[in-house]
Amino acid sequence: MNNNLAYVLSSRLGRPLDALQYGERVIAENVSQSEAYETMAGIYLALGKLDEAQQMIDTGSGFVKTIPARVEMDITQGRLELARGNIQEARSKISDARSVLRSASESFPSLQTRIDEFEQEVDAEAN
Repeated sequence: MNNNLAYVLSSRLGRPLDALQYGERVIAENVSQSEAYETMAGIYLALGKLDEAQQMIDTGSGFVKTIPARVEMDITQGRLELARGNIQEARSKISDARSVLRSASESFPSLQTRIDEFEQEVDAEAN
């Protein structure tokens, strides 16, 4: 519940500072849940704390157990690269996410949409 609240506060309502406490609580309660680290990385990105975002991605990547979690982590790493101004690295993470999605035995249309939307962000930033 706290992870969803942290995500909504940060990503949907634009309140990353409010989301921080909920994200930290989720990690404290579920230290091996990759989704919590991905959410925290997004919060830190929104706060402009890029090193902290990278730390969350690095730690959370070790706990990824599903294809959706891997794709989301790749997108978040791509967003971090974009924030750093590394367009080529951001594009590389798009390729990684697409590759992971292609390896899935089932379809994830919403993840494909998330990848496509991120690719549009990268294209807009590159132009």
